[in-house]
Amino acid sequence: MLNSNALMTNETARRLRWLLMGSLFVSISLAAVPQCNATAKKVLLIQSYHDGLVWTDALTDSIAATLSNNGSVNVSLTVDYLDTKRHQGDRYNSALHELYKEKYAEQTLDLIICADDPAFDFVLTHRQSLFPNTPVVFCGINYFDPARIAHESDVTGVVETLDLVQTLNLALRLHKDAQRILVINDQTRTGMANKRLFTEQVLPYFASDVNIEFVENVTIAQAQDIVGGLDHQTVVLLLSFTRDAAGHVLSDRASLRSIASHSAAPLYGVWDFQLGHGIIGGKLTSAREQGATAADLALKVLTGEKKAGQLQVVMRSPNRFMFDYEQMQKFNIKRDQLPPESTIINTPPTFVKVPKQTAWATIALTILFGVAVLFLLFTICLRQRAEKERRRLATHIQQAQKLESLGVMAGGIAHDFNNLLMGILGNATLTLMDLPNESPAAKHLKQIQNNAERAAKLTNQLLAYSGRGKLITQPLRLTHLVHEMRPLVERAVTKQAKLHWKIHHHDQPINADPAQLRQVVINLISNASEAIDTTQQSGDITVRVGTRDVDGELIKRAFFTENLRPGKYVFLEVSDTGCGMDRDMIHKIFDPFFSTKFIGRGLGLAAVAGIVRGHAGALWVTSSRGQGTTVRVLFPPSYDEDKQLHDEASSNSGVQPERADTTTILVVDDEEGVRDVCASILQRHGYRVVSAVDGEQGIQRLQENKHTISLVLLDVTMPGKNGFETLTEIRKTHPHLPVILSSGYSEEDAGRDHRRGAYESFIQKPYVSAKLISRVEQMLTTPATAASS
Repeated sequence: MLNSNALMTNETARRLRWLLMGSLFVSISLAAVPQCNATAKKVLLIQSYHDGLVWTDALTDSIAATLSNNGSVNVSLTVDYLDTKRHQGDRYNSALHELYKEKYAEQTLDLIICADDPAFDFVLTHRQSLFPNTPVVFCGINYFDPARIAHESDVTGVVETLDLVQTLNLALRLHKDAQRILVINDQTRTGMANKRLFTEQVLPYFASDVNIEFVENVTIAQAQDIVGGLDHQTVVLLLSFTRDAAGHVLSDRASLRSIASHSAAPLYGVWDFQLGHGIIGGKLTSAREQGATAADLALKVLTGEKKAGQLQVVMRSPNRFMFDYEQMQKFNIKRDQLPPESTIINTPPTFVKVPKQTAWATIALTILFGVAVLFLLFTICLRQRAEKERRRLATHIQQAQKLESLGVMAGGIAHDFNNLLMGILGNATLTLMDLPNESPAAKHLKQIQNNAERAAKLTNQLLAYSGRGKLITQPLRLTHLVHEMRPLVERAVTKQAKLHWKIHHHDQPINADPAQLRQVVINLISNASEAIDTTQQSGDITVRVGTRDVDGELIKRAFFTENLRPGKYVFLEVSDTGCGMDRDMIHKIFDPFFSTKFIGRGLGLAAVAGIVRGHAGALWVTSSRGQGTTVRVLFPPSYDEDKQLHDEASSNSGVQPERADTTTILVVDDEEGVRDVCASILQRHGYRVVSAVDGEQGIQRLQENKHTISLVLLDVTMPGKNGFETLTEIRKTHPHLPVILSSGYSEEDAGRDHRRGAYESFIQKPYVSAKLISRVEQMLTTPATAASS
């Protein structure tokens, strides 16, 4: 009986213990669950520039990481990009204001973070209308004046200061023979702020000890020539060089590498992302430190610790001395010459020599360190993979630079060729107008006219390859376009090939130029057809259209991936069972004038590459000898199916009746053939014509006939004053005179650095007489726009 009671008591005690342990576990688990349902604080990060810039991306990553890992408050972060490096001006700022008014009218934000000066200026200017009573934290401000926020409430931030004096002091100490400091800088807003800081900080400090020179407003080629003639008696300081005198927008690292590769003089910088790309080093400003500091200030506001206006502005950046070991070796700089707190990258691995007396002890301990050895081997494998990835990226960069150089050349050839075609096409058209239809010469002239128009299409292929062709985009479904082309394609392929169509009819629309997409389809299927035609009696060509998800691994294997991000894409795939290619040939097929055919111009796949790049797409190729080839092209989807485009040609196709001999037109063009053709066309339609061979003479002719000239036809590319410089002079005295610009380049390329509001119309060479007269009549009968604004 006693034993039975004891057993029951023990069983009850054991159950009680399990019940208590279970309750404790549940309590701990519930306490560990984060308060996911707590209302998130809404923070808007406004970046001044576009994503993809090293500084901008580092700021964004640092701010996002600091806010998400704070552990005190739930933060919902939204990032917007003003894109002011590529788009500027009052009209653009007004458009941004309207966009933000629409975008955030119904939203209540808890805090705004402004990155760099344009974003800070935008928020301060429109704060009351867009974000009233919203706290503001800024970072990356190049030249901060406390008076800017003297009358603003709830504003604080961290200033981006450059330690120029400490960097140059160290540089002159390390290079004792240096007698000159050469400062390379651009004329962007950042560049001007840097120069102002340099003038105030550096010039008074060094003016009496060393010669200081500025290199500004030069092209990248001119900067390379300048540094190429330097020696060790000059120290080069690179401030900002993201847009050169020709208006080309460059990445920070690309411009730095191009200058460092030509310079024999030591090169120093001011930002940490320059390190490892050609500079020795300096006391460098860090984007990640800037972002982390700004995010810490933001968290103090979001948690209610203090209001933004109660937090002092951080006036000094958290900068550090940082150096590149490889550049130190190049200029014979020792570690002990650097400040003790310096950070050095690219240092070689060090090996410790084992003394002989400890050799036997080391052997005895080898077994104990076996795990460490395996770990080291694993680390080496990871490093080898990283090196392989670095070489792959270097190859992509080299290919992109090669394509860019060839693209510039192709665009220039197309421009000059279009000027020649203008004379041929125009004279042929004028002669045809003078001949009766039954004339024996008319047939030959029409053949000349047709060949000239075909040559013009060839220049369009050159422009497509260079990525400078004119895109007339509209929302379209790739499946519909390919389906419409089926009859044409089936007649064009070789009889030995059998076509298979596998089209997914639920693809998303894309924004694309239909004409250029048709060229992509024709070129890919034609290449597949020729691969079968030259090797075998029969074969298969399969065309697929659909959508698919693209991940990082696929991007690594693709061509032209500078615009590609992981996500869903619309694809066109053409595969064949033809002869195939080896790896070396795959890397050459997109070069212009490379061809596997015995005849042909070799522009087909080069044009495809240019069109794909122009549409922000990518492609990849898989092939092997005797196993056929597959080419897949990716296009980003569009979510705007209601966009409507207007065809300028159709709306202006009708030619007005000839006018009386009372309207005078000034034709300014340095090409005599183009000038004569334009004059003949205009005179034939009843206009008086005054001609000029360049911009200076054009301004002179305008002053001589200022009361009679009603319109100006102005060439863009001329020696001396170019078309835009001439237009600026015309606007000073004739602000409302209609002006038609003309060029062998497309409008996007000819006017990429000039605002559209300065002129009313543009016509690309070569053009037929009907198009010119239609454009002239349209300009003369349409009320003048505010061209002088």
